Amino acid sequence: MKIFISFIIFSISITMFSQVPVIEGDPYLCFNTDKTATVSNNIIYDTYQCYSKYSFEDDSTYQPIVGATTSTFVYNALMESLTIKLVTTLNGISYESNTIELMQEFDNGIFVDNTFNGEGWFDPDQGFVLCLESSIT
Repeated sequence: MKIFISFIIFSISITMFSQVPVIEGDPYLCFNTDKTATVSNNIIYDTYQCYSKYSFEDDSTYQPIVGATTSTFVYNALMESLTIKLVTTLNGISYESNTIELMQEFDNGIFVDNTFNGEGWFDPDQGFVLCLESSIT
């Protein structure tokens, strides 16, 4: 009997965790460029609501983003320093996604021996990444 009950509890917990939404999106923001966060685990939920909060304020709380109620969410440089997450419901149960911390790219003056024109950021895995219409000379 103990084994059966343990199996039921294990099955329920696996099912619940497999329903959690996973959002993916580029955290680095460029001016005049929209980015999109999407649900990547291919589950169609009953409801969607994207939330944001200030990333660097300890007492900041998540607030719903007006109109962000689908499986995709478009964001841009105006949302710098915000952390976003998605809350979904499926069959009356709410699930909370992972978070994405949105960061502004840095501006001119990053290089000593080169001239940087435009916008970009440093990614430790890729090196220096340029936004569209930016250059290093």
